[in-house]
Order: sequence, then C-alpha cells, then structure tokens
Amino acid sequence: MPNSNNITSGRRQLLKTMALGLTTGAVGVNLITSASAKPENRQASHKSAPRQRGYRETQHILDYYKTL
Repeated sequence: MPNSNNITSGRRQLLKTMALGLTTGAVGVNLITSASAKPENRQASHKSAPRQRGYRETQHILDYYKTL
C-alpha cells in the first residue's frame, strides 16, 4: 500500500503548480493587453473630460437634502 503522505504531498504540489501557472498566464495576458493599448488615445480622452475630484452637489444629492 502506498504511503498516504506521499500521495497527499504530490496532490498539493500539483495544485500549487497549477495555481502558479494560472497566475502567471493571467499576468502575461494582462501585460500583453495593456502594452497593445494605444496610450495617445487614452490621454486624448482623459484631456477632453477633466475629472472633478472631491465633493460635488449633484441633483440627486440636493433632492436627498430636501428630504431631511
């Protein structure tokens, strides 16, 4: 009868290797996708609509204040 510890450690090593492979593949796909994106298009869209930061009183916030 085979040693139970050897079987268990073999399964664990297989799962670790599979997880490492999947993670490496996901990172590789992400790097390829981000590298192929054209940065000038992203910057142009960013410049056309500057993003406001901080607190803004929008209509739904003003409506909420009226209910208080």
